[in-house]
Formats: sequence, structure tokens, C-alpha cells
Amino acid sequence: MNNRVRFFRKNILNLSQKKFGEKIGLKQSTINDIESGKNKLTDSNLKLICQIFNINEEWLRNGTEPIFIEKDNEPLIDLIEKEFNLSSLSKKIVNSYLNLDKNDRLAFERFFTNLLDEISKDDNNNLNNKTQLKLIGFGGDNETKELNQEQANLNIKNFNNENNNL
Repeated sequence: MNNRVRFFRKNILNLSQKKFGEKIGLKQSTINDIESGKNKLTDSNLKLICQIFNINEEWLRNGTEPIFIEKDNEPLIDLIEKEFNLSSLSKKIVNSYLNLDKNDRLAFERFFTNLLDEISKDDNNNLNNKTQLKLIGFGGDNETKELNQEQANLNIKNFNNENNNL
């Protein structure tokens, strides 16, 4: 089984032990130990490799061909496209994201989290600097003015002072 893991990784996937390990959540040293026969491939890792790479479990365990499982199903990205009515650009974006390795996806997520934080800070600053008040004039005039925070606070203070003097 260890020889088939090495054969599949090197000759079919053309991946380093490190890249192969990243795709299944194992360290490079663990992949090396499995391929060298030092450690046995666990059932859970064997099933994970088969699931991720669409490998026939019988081939990986015993060498019984075919190597790959034939799937009648549509690729996952096509199912997602139909389910969510994705445009061709949206499909390319989702597909590109899903094909990133784990570290690149995490970097991408950090980038967007930071971007959203910055946008949120800007939105909060804009809300603090521009308060909209509806001023109702006592002479029957209704008008809406956009005031900055300082002007709004001054108007409220003046209104309170005028009403306290009544």
C-alpha cells in the first residue's frame, strides 16, 4: 500500500510529499513515514485520500484496478453553479478559490477579513461625522439638513437651552 501511495503522489499527481500532505491534512514527515513503510496508512487517512482524489479504495489497498472511480455525477462546481444560479465569472471565482491550497485560502480569507474591517471602520467614521437630523421649525417649516456631528450637537444643545428657559 505504501508503494501505491508513493506511485500515486509522484507519478499521477506529480506532487511533493509536502503538497500532498497539505491536501489531506498531514505533515510531510508523516507522508514520508507512510511511503517508506515506517508507519502504516490508517483507515481514516486511506479513506480520505480516496475521497479527495477519487481513488478506488481497492486499488490503494490491494492494487486491484481501476485506479480511479468512475463517477456518473457532475463535477461539484457544476452542481454549485446550478444550485445558486452562478454567472460564469462567479463560477470561475468559486472554482479558483476551491482549487487553492489550504494556506492560500487562509491568506485570502485574512485579506478579505481585513478589508471588511477597514470598510466597517470607514462606514462608522462616516456615520459619526455626518448625522442626519430632521429639524421641525416652529413656524411650520419642515426641512431636512445634513449636519456634521459638531453642528448636530450644537443644535441639540441650543434646543435644550431654549426649552429649559420656557
